[in-house]
Amino acid sequence: MIQVAAAILQIELNKAVVSCEMAGVGSEAALSSLGIVLRISSVVVSICVGIALGMQPIIGFNKGAGFEHRVKETYKKAVGAATVVSVIGWLICELFPAEILQIFGMNEPASMAFGIKCMRIFPSGLAFTGFQVVSAQYYLAAGQAVKAMLLSILRPLLLMVPLIHIFSGIWGMDGILYAGPTADILTALIAAGLVGYDSRKKRKGV
Repeated sequence: MIQVAAAILQIELNKAVVSCEMAGVGSEAALSSLGIVLRISSVVVSICVGIALGMQPIIGFNKGAGFEHRVKETYKKAVGAATVVSVIGWLICELFPAEILQIFGMNEPASMAFGIKCMRIFPSGLAFTGFQVVSAQYYLAAGQAVKAMLLSILRPLLLMVPLIHIFSGIWGMDGILYAGPTADILTALIAAGLVGYDSRKKRKGV
């Protein structure tokens, strides 16, 4: 389902970009810029997934053994480590957009200008990615597959795809760029609400 959601997002993102027109920037340059951003983001997400997968057996064992304090401690440490990685990834995109684009062979002035704008806006919610990924894997390790699946497909499929089409219809290409951080922030808020709700239930012994 996660792979299907990612594929659908890529298809819908490409369609939205092609349907939008920007003065001085063709759809191919726009697609290239977004493709570079998605590649950088995928590296950050992969590292966060690695941290989350390393957390899973620890959570599963201690959950089964009834050591809830260890479960909580492991989750917090995994969130902290993944958040550090996410923030570093976000800072790299914000501080070195031109250098990253040049590594991928982008040099044409108009394309470079849009690429820099893309690098600074579309992944601006990347700092929240670590929390989202770890929370989804936490629920999977805890045997709550429905919540894990919800958090895994929430951003790419349930939020990003409709936001891309709604925002692009109103603000054009800028709308596509701002759909990224909007989906990231909404996903983080929903994940935080879900984790907070479950934490309160545990404290009450429900």
